[in-house]
Amino acid sequence: MKRLALMLLLVAALATSVGLLLRPATQASPDVAITVNSTADTNTRDSVMTLREAMLMATGDLAVADLSFEECQQVSSAEWSLLYCWSPVFPIGSGTAETIVFDTSVFPPVSPATITLGSALPTLNTGGDTVDGTSTGVIVGYTPQILSPCFDITSDNNTIKGLEINGCYGGAVGIRGGAEGNTVGGSSPGEGNVMSHGGEGDVVEISGSGTDANVVKGNYIHSNHGNGVVIGSGARDNTVGGSNPGDRNVISGQTISGGGVAIAGSGTRGNVVKGNYIGTDPSGTSPLSNGQWGVFITSGAQDNTIGGSSPGDRNVISGNLQEGVFISGSGTTGNVVRGNYIGTNASGTAGLPNGAQGVAIGVGAQDNTIGGTGAGEGNLIAYNEDDGVWVYSDATATDAAGNTSEFSTPMAVPEPTLTPSPTPSPTASPTATGTPSPTATPTPPAGPTRTLQWAPGWHNAAWSGASTPAEVFACAAGKYAAAYRLVNGSWERYFPDRPDISNMGPLAPYDAFLILITQPVTCTMPVAVASGSSRTLQWGVGWQNAGWSGADGTPPEQAFACAAGNYAAAYRFTDAGLERYFPGRPDISNMGPLNKYDAFLILVTAPVSCTMAIAP
Repeated sequence: MKRLALMLLLVAALATSVGLLLRPATQASPDVAITVNSTADTNTRDSVMTLREAMLMATGDLAVADLSFEECQQVSSAEWSLLYCWSPVFPIGSGTAETIVFDTSVFPPVSPATITLGSALPTLNTGGDTVDGTSTGVIVGYTPQILSPCFDITSDNNTIKGLEINGCYGGAVGIRGGAEGNTVGGSSPGEGNVMSHGGEGDVVEISGSGTDANVVKGNYIHSNHGNGVVIGSGARDNTVGGSNPGDRNVISGQTISGGGVAIAGSGTRGNVVKGNYIGTDPSGTSPLSNGQWGVFITSGAQDNTIGGSSPGDRNVISGNLQEGVFISGSGTTGNVVRGNYIGTNASGTAGLPNGAQGVAIGVGAQDNTIGGTGAGEGNLIAYNEDDGVWVYSDATATDAAGNTSEFSTPMAVPEPTLTPSPTPSPTASPTATGTPSPTATPTPPAGPTRTLQWAPGWHNAAWSGASTPAEVFACAAGKYAAAYRLVNGSWERYFPDRPDISNMGPLAPYDAFLILITQPVTCTMPVAVASGSSRTLQWGVGWQNAGWSGADGTPPEQAFACAAGNYAAAYRFTDAGLERYFPGRPDISNMGPLNKYDAFLILVTAPVSCTMAIAP
């Protein structure tokens, strides 16, 4: 038996040697395709290939010879040679370009399957690798609170496309450490990623000196706690979007703590944001608000461009809760905003207002340009809740005629008055066919109730009963995607049927929440019996979300009097849009009286204990 085993090993070794000798030494290694055929998150020698194992192979940390027979069948260049797996492409990993694809029998496009990660995936650090979920249904997400992104890239020329990346606390994709030429998404149908619920991190982050010439295109980025895309810490010449329709990112629906695109930091220059919808739905006809600004350029970022002179370069920056574009900070110079629609729909014929100015420049930003004299360089800035362009007293800007001015007092450029032309009826996009899941009709609660009418988009409301999140939001079952609640300065979240990534506790009367509605719905909620004559709220610095408990018809200055001197602004969602109240500024405030259970967002500037009456 020992002699037979030795003979078999010798034959296998000779076969391997002959294969290697017959391979021309000068021949370029072909790409290697590795097929993932399991939703497991393991690295064990068994009958399936997991995403983790495929990425370990791509980075050279799992050798072909270590694979089982069944795993060997999932590597395009590999062969089983008597006792082990081998490949004429040697070595797989460093020096070769691997493409990781997914088996459609396990990941069907009509019924996506989820890979739930127990720890961070291997960093893509060898270059030239692709993770391709195009034409399949792949969802990748975390269960534990791991601070790294789902896909971490530190090398050149990698691609992440065709995936849904959901629930990653450190973001969906991080590109850093001098990585160049990487692509997140793609221009062809199915190549864009759907990236959402990014936890405490930004969905896509490109950071660090030398992290240059990367592209983010064709993606749908929404509903996370941080920002949609962040470029910072000296990253240069990166592109978000593109000039062709397939390059468009939809960067919308970030929660109240998040904005659309941020470009920040000294040395962060030459980056371009073009052809995107930021703050709208994918059609560009309805708002899907980011909780803060649409685009933020700050902290010394220089020579970046938002938009361009061709129609394909145009960003639609509309529907955001604060500024459309905000440029701020000492050393933030040479940035250009041109050819965009800011505050309108994608056709420029109707308003989708931003909640503050269309463009605001301040806090020491100097020599930035809004518009231009060339064909297509002017911006259409209209319908916004505040001024079209606002330049604060410590900033300078160049107007569309090329003139630079310094302002000793704030300069405001009012909104233009437009006469909208008829909007053509949009052509409906084809939708996948299938039988919708039945949705149970909730039983209306007994006793006193209140009724809310919600259209698609973000809504802010206060609970009037006392119950668990599942019971609170049951009236909107099947018609909402997510709900959030601020608790002591941090966000709790609730995703229907996803207890693995939900952490919202029970709601008490007057607890306010944000809910993302996907279909029109009428929500009937119980009204609990009032308890006590007042309630006390402890607010730290930052955004706070609460429900008014006092009498109907209370003016904002009285409702927020308990925080007088300790807050900067308050906002409220109404059927007419976002109302605002700035203390001492009746000229730019438009918030009407508050009624019991009206929810509001308040920006607290110093810790305060706020005692509010409880109306019977």
